[in-house]
Amino acid sequence: MFSNLIHPALSRLLRQQTNARFAKVVAMFKSPRRQILSLLAIVLGLVWLGQAILSVVFREAADPGRLATWIPLSFLGYSVWHLIKTISVKPVEPFDWTPAELELLCGAPLARRQLVTYRLVSIFSAALVKSLLFSVLMIPDLHFFVVGFVGMLLGLLLVDLIRILIELVCHGLTKLQLQILRAAVFLTVAGVVVVTFVGCLNSQEAGKELATPGALLFALHYGQALIGNVETYFWLLKTPFMPATNVIMAESIHGGVIIDLGLSCGLVSGLVAMAVWLDGFVLARKNQRDAKWLASIAIGKRFDKSEGGRIGQQALAVPFRWRGAGSIGWRQMLGAWNYRGSLVVSLGVPVILCGMPLLAKHGQMQMLLNLVAGVVFYSFLLLPSALMLDFRRDVDRLGVLKSLPISPLAVTLGQLAVPVLLCSAYQWIVLGVAASMGAISVKHMIVTGFLLLPVCVLIFSIENLIFMVAPYRRNQEGLDVFLRT
Repeated sequence: MFSNLIHPALSRLLRQQTNARFAKVVAMFKSPRRQILSLLAIVLGLVWLGQAILSVVFREAADPGRLATWIPLSFLGYSVWHLIKTISVKPVEPFDWTPAELELLCGAPLARRQLVTYRLVSIFSAALVKSLLFSVLMIPDLHFFVVGFVGMLLGLLLVDLIRILIELVCHGLTKLQLQILRAAVFLTVAGVVVVTFVGCLNSQEAGKELATPGALLFALHYGQALIGNVETYFWLLKTPFMPATNVIMAESIHGGVIIDLGLSCGLVSGLVAMAVWLDGFVLARKNQRDAKWLASIAIGKRFDKSEGGRIGQQALAVPFRWRGAGSIGWRQMLGAWNYRGSLVVSLGVPVILCGMPLLAKHGQMQMLLNLVAGVVFYSFLLLPSALMLDFRRDVDRLGVLKSLPISPLAVTLGQLAVPVLLCSAYQWIVLGVAASMGAISVKHMIVTGFLLLPVCVLIFSIENLIFMVAPYRRNQEGLDVFLRT
């Protein structure tokens, strides 16, 4: 029966991949090119682990009531974030297959449900390690370590399955259906955010809270109000995560904990079965639509918009070539335009976060320092993962880039140009808004904007350097991605 879910050959492949990953990690330390970076990573890892261990040993236990509130809301927040991310850019494929998997596995005599099970196992392996680390960090708050670990594992599996179901549903929607879903989700989220913000501004303590450094008290008040509104009007959305939360927070093993454990296991099993069924259903519907579209072309009802398919014969118009650097940069710019909706959302979040100090009343110099600190912090934290318009996007085309009659310097400049320009544009937007509100002077805006440009170059140079030393694919999932992070 187990072979119906996952083929024995796939089970053997998973074991071999696990062994190969550990062998690759060991081989990295034998390479002179990677020894320095590996040693630096070990030092940073030990420092991080040391701080985490000290914080676990000496910190006080969190309030059980607040912790029981935050855990399901964190699960729900991640699910909502992934929903927004997925509907912004429709996934080409619900499961991210590598070229080798597409060639060898998807073309092999394997049932679709076996392939889906294989992908789910590789995704769930990362949840196992994350659950273990969470349980270690939460030792002061957990009454039973093993029970808390199992509850956290079930909660993370539930989040991953919801993410997979969201991708499957969005992949099967037509363009019109996706636009309707996108509008409904964005209007709902924007409505909750705006209504909560207006309510906080109209409160009696808003003036005093905005006068604090960085408007910290106002931000805390807004966060608490937002959580309260979600719990009041959207309490049903966090209900699936409550059994796993109750298992995590269990003070003793009794009948209620066993029931919650059974509910969580049943919910995870049901979502696994739903993911397998939905994948087959979406694939069948997509094949039906493709068959109807091909049939309509065959009888002459539709005609290619490229006027007989001559678009492939047209030369790509590149406005500037610059010894090849302009061509590569222009290609990345076209990619940024194709993903403009996702980029607006990705850059809008740090812009809003950096603009929070503008709500407080400070002098121009202090306001400038607050803005610069926020801009640099979020440039390092959020933008590298949002602006993957460089070598990381061309991981499968590195051989082609090496074969081009372009110097390595020109290739590097072309790959780094677009993310650096977009990062600098984000910084100029924040500074421009601050200058338009009179928080900083125009002279400070211009000088700071140009001084931050080398910071953008440094950020994406380091990010691409680390990537070139240890390449990985975009949207790659599994244990190795978590360990690399």
